[in-house]
Amino acid sequence: MWIPPLIYFGLHRISQGPDMLHFAGVWWAFVFPLGMYSAATYAMATELSQRSLITVSLVFFWDALAAWLIVVGRRAVARVACARTQSRHIACRPTVGVVTNRQERAMSFGSVAEDYDELRPQAPQQAVDWLVPTGCEVAVDVGAGTGLFTRTLVGRAAQVIAVEPDARMRKVLTARSPGVRVVEGRGESIPLVDAAADAVFVSSAWHWMDPERAVPEIGRVLRDGGRFGLIWTSRDREVDWVRNLDRLPGGDRVDAQLADRFRQRLYFDLPEPRIFHNIAREKFRFVRTMTVGDAVAMLGTYSRAIVASADDRARALAEARTALDERFPGADAIDIPMRAWCWRADRIARGGVD
Repeated sequence: MWIPPLIYFGLHRISQGPDMLHFAGVWWAFVFPLGMYSAATYAMATELSQRSLITVSLVFFWDALAAWLIVVGRRAVARVACARTQSRHIACRPTVGVVTNRQERAMSFGSVAEDYDELRPQAPQQAVDWLVPTGCEVAVDVGAGTGLFTRTLVGRAAQVIAVEPDARMRKVLTARSPGVRVVEGRGESIPLVDAAADAVFVSSAWHWMDPERAVPEIGRVLRDGGRFGLIWTSRDREVDWVRNLDRLPGGDRVDAQLADRFRQRLYFDLPEPRIFHNIAREKFRFVRTMTVGDAVAMLGTYSRAIVASADDRARALAEARTALDERFPGADAIDIPMRAWCWRADRIARGGVD
């Protein structure tokens, strides 16, 4: 009775684990002798003939071997597909289990920090100009990641401070953002004194934060009249062929939700008491030219792909590569429609009335 569950557990663990070949060998070596022992015990209990015992043993042997080969073969095919799909940037990363915790997803980007910085789009200049107030002396980028948005602030503010919780992202940020002060922290706990900044920005990270805690904290750090700005810079999911590129297996409903979510991100309620006014929203379209390989590899830097199983990720990226090759046959570089979704508001003076 215990053999089927053990086989099921083994197959499931092999399909998920990063040490697939090692575990598969240990698992098969463990299950097969136990199965043989069970077969021998059964044979003695039922007084089977020696020929029957050999037959039962061979059946179990070939069944166990076939199961092992199927799983190993399936994982090998997935790895080959992944390798063919990737550019020089993204390695085929196995995933242990499925990450469902929101905080784990928010912190998953550190595992691809260098690829994230090289492949993700930077905010367009017109969007940064719209967000940054005139006369900005101190600008703070919260949830700064690897510094993609941080670096657009250099030259627009006398001092730029980047706040990032993930040490792996901070390492890349520090290395590639000279002149920027980099500190550990998060939107809900910014390591700055009260009224220290003229502007606080959150780029492609606000949806990972808790507004009930982050809004008051950002308001604490801002000087009276200071600017609070949000921006999401990504491929334009309102374009059908772009939206469908990173569709994971069984993800039709999720893809539809993502498109709606991007449209709705600019509309949210600020917690009470109200400390911001002059709310404005804007969208900026632009085009980014990329190689097909880099365009596909960029899809692997989004959290849904990072935390997906190795098989689902490889399959999704392979399908994206096929779709791009069919849409742009023979092209070395392609134009990817991009969009920056922007939101801004100003800090109400402390003790003031809106």
